[in-house]
Amino acid sequence: MEYRQDGWKPDPGGWRSTAEAFPGPFAVVAEPGFTAESAFVVEAGVESSDHEPWAITLRYADAAKRRLYAVRTVRSPDGMASRVRDVEELPSHLAQFDWVGGSDRAPTEAELDAWMDAVAALERRAARLTPTQVSLLVDGVPVPGRRLALDGLAGVELPDWHGQQVFVVGQETALDGIALRTGSVAEDLRVTFPRN
Repeated sequence: MEYRQDGWKPDPGGWRSTAEAFPGPFAVVAEPGFTAESAFVVEAGVESSDHEPWAITLRYADAAKRRLYAVRTVRSPDGMASRVRDVEELPSHLAQFDWVGGSDRAPTEAELDAWMDAVAALERRAARLTPTQVSLLVDGVPVPGRRLALDGLAGVELPDWHGQQVFVVGQETALDGIALRTGSVAEDLRVTFPRN
């Protein structure tokens, strides 16, 4: 599946073929956390660098299409033929959480500029925070990480899950109690979780 500027469109063949080339496991939400609403995947995407899969991101929303959280697994650059341009950091993911998926149309240049300014300001504020040491359950096993919270958003970075980084960002209340598991490209990732 992939996200396009003109809106989200299912593309199971494209999603699976690219995700199958991802060199390690990727994380998905094991349960929706302590929210009252159902949560479901509204967007699944694979980012590549020079045609080599770099990251898998799943974004979850509730029945009212409010974004709850996103889970991003980033592979190690070890063994990549290309050089990856960006360094993945928790403050950046926290600042950018509200962007993708909010509209079915491409943003205007003015909207994009305003968003970039807002993200840069939020990222600067988040970078000055001291993260809290936490652990998150992945496949029932506690994995150490660090957490930041700012303006009703929260993010957790697991710096070493099977040699990869995992970022979980979203609404702070939706993130409380969240657990992850190993995902598979063969499963239907658009499954709705039952209500709590």
